[in-house]
Amino acid sequence: MPSSSPRYVISSPERAVNAARIAATLEPAAAILTADLEDSCPAKDAPVFAQAVRNEGLSFPVAIVFFFREFETLAISVAPSLTGKTLRSPAGKPICTLGSPRNIPSSPEGPRDAKGWVSMELMGGLPYKPTVHQLPLTRAMRIADLRAGGLSSFVRLERGLHFLANEVRTGGTGVYP
Repeated sequence: MPSSSPRYVISSPERAVNAARIAATLEPAAAILTADLEDSCPAKDAPVFAQAVRNEGLSFPVAIVFFFREFETLAISVAPSLTGKTLRSPAGKPICTLGSPRNIPSSPEGPRDAKGWVSMELMGGLPYKPTVHQLPLTRAMRIADLRAGGLSSFVRLERGLHFLANEVRTGGTGVYP
């Protein structure tokens, strides 16, 4: 299993198909395609993207999961539980220790610029760079905390992962949603 996946911006159904083709070159058992949707509606857009990928007739299952606003809204939803955790590089080198946020939005998906919020509220002003910080931040989050938060983006992510697990277990090649 590769330690990282290719990064590719999925901004249209055609780009989702291209991402799935890139995934196919890795001969995966399954693939999950994710993207930040900013102000678009995941419930409206994901089925359109999924149909385009479904039409490719791939030999492996694919889940398309869109985050309303940004992936980093997941961190906002569990911010108190991240206090004091140290983000580490893949090599184990400490990057930063997360602070205690002062201004937690009542709706994590409400504010714009979740990456900026993570930078200012959790990382003490250290510039947040998704290519450097997203994986360590994700590793710092606990699934139980994310479930308790009930964030719609996490619910979609978890459903997509369950779908993939079932498809792999049964030899399916479906596309979620």
